[in-house]
Amino acid sequence: MKRVVDRADGATDRPTQRPVDLPAVDLRRLRYFAAVAEELSFSHAADRLGLSQQALSSQIRCLEDQVGRSLFFRTTRRVELTAAGRALLPKAQLALRAALEALDTARAAEPERRYKPWL
Repeated sequence: MKRVVDRADGATDRPTQRPVDLPAVDLRRLRYFAAVAEELSFSHAADRLGLSQQALSSQIRCLEDQVGRSLFFRTTRRVELTAAGRALLPKAQLALRAALEALDTARAAEPERRYKPWL
């Protein structure tokens, strides 16, 4: 991991990661996380996303494994965000918006559709 030189004396203050060093984060899982966080219900989020509750729970568990923290407090009647979940939610929403904006920018740069998968 590279370190950023911030001070005149050449001391390093914070680590940075090159894009190839970053862990793969699935935008789909971030979208699922955001839906559960917004609904505060796995069943409502599953309905909204068109998934089974079991599949959604599995994807959230995978994201929690990747983060290394629980993102939700779960009981049979309630779902609440943990501190890690509250910290992740605005960043996940920002990443999802940025991904949509990136696609829109690419489409606007070349408005005519030229992709031909059969070639």
